[in-house]
Amino acid sequence: MFDLLDQRVAAGSTKAKTIQGSINKALKLIELLEKEGLSDYFARAYHLAVTFHLRKGDLQAAKEWIMKELKIHELASFDSPEIIAALEISDELDIAIKSLQT
Repeated sequence: MFDLLDQRVAAGSTKAKTIQGSINKALKLIELLEKEGLSDYFARAYHLAVTFHLRKGDLQAAKEWIMKELKIHELASFDSPEIIAALEISDELDIAIKSLQT
């Protein structure tokens, strides 16, 4: 399922139906990984959820998933490129969410 979702990320579709389908698949993948306890893959799956929620324009959901991704990365290494990128996305989401609230 990762391969399919990675292809959808690369394709960059802006069709609402495709984005929602991608969100549904990402959430199903997360559910399966969590059920099976495959924690090595959580961060990657969470990042896919972030990506598709951003495409949908659902900033709140994207923020929730980026925070989960950050928790996973913090356990591994605080200065990894992945955590730096996740922190940047989190900061950008905070700014975007605040601008929508004003």
